[in-house]
Amino acid sequence: MEGNNDPITILFTPVLIEEPDRLYAESRHVDIEAFAKQSDALKKYLKELKDSGECLLAHFQQHSNSLTQLRLFNFFCVFNLVRYLSLLEAFYCGESIRPFLLDFSDDSQSSIARASVMSYTQVHRSISRFYAWGYAQELKAFSKEELLSSETPEYEPNKKSKTDEKELARIWELAKSDAALVDEDEARLIFGTTIYDMLALQASSHPVNYLRAIGVLSGVLYPPTNFHVNKRFALSQDVLEMVVRSCVAPSETLSGTELRERLWERMGVLIGGSDFEMRRLQESGSILQADSDSLNQNFDRFAETLEAMNFAEIMADGILQIRLGGTA
Repeated sequence: MEGNNDPITILFTPVLIEEPDRLYAESRHVDIEAFAKQSDALKKYLKELKDSGECLLAHFQQHSNSLTQLRLFNFFCVFNLVRYLSLLEAFYCGESIRPFLLDFSDDSQSSIARASVMSYTQVHRSISRFYAWGYAQELKAFSKEELLSSETPEYEPNKKSKTDEKELARIWELAKSDAALVDEDEARLIFGTTIYDMLALQASSHPVNYLRAIGVLSGVLYPPTNFHVNKRFALSQDVLEMVVRSCVAPSETLSGTELRERLWERMGVLIGGSDFEMRRLQESGSILQADSDSLNQNFDRFAETLEAMNFAEIMADGILQIRLGGTA
């Protein structure tokens, strides 16, 4: 962005190459509500971004392969962009932080896969609610009476068929009928939700489509084909490497329990099996689709994956030790 004043640029100014101090200083004057009045959720996320970024940087400083650094850094940025989108409702509306439940079952019919699909579904519902709320905020310039007497809004005038016009008009009239029965704030939310739904029908893309596209292309979401609408959080090996290197410093040794906590504290992901993770799922309002045994098995498969990548060792007593001392 030329003005360096959009939320994504502000978020990543600490890692910009060209005069980051100047850009960051200028961006502090931008009137973006979430950054001007930081909620606990945003403060938590910014700390996570800082801690995970510094950990990944420590790996870059030990290994000089610039192509590897660029590859992992790109995955780091995309993953955090997905997280940023998933947290908008928490930043602005005080709602729960939605965890990413990772699926290592390699079976789309497993209870873990279904639970991960639900985890993704909760994220995109959260994004939809945020945008509906955002449109409702914009509608504060209008009274309830003005909205009830308004014409059907148009996204791209003169580009709709007669059938589309009738359907959109029908949707808007239904919103008016519902809004007439409630108070002013709730009426605006109804109209905001309706505008979001209408844009999903008219626009070439919308936030949930964008989330799904970048998630699939980057290897955060699976399966990659458009035929499967229900995505789940199943990371590619490249993304998994980035996530682990963002949580475990070079030559640092962690137990499986410590890694679980780091994954949540820095990347907002859960794998399952521990009481700690079960509490996080329950606190987020997640509807569990998997029992504790399935969640434990999911972590075991995760441990086996890390061992195959030479990132971990499963000891004789079954204890997992994570140690990243190899080359990137």
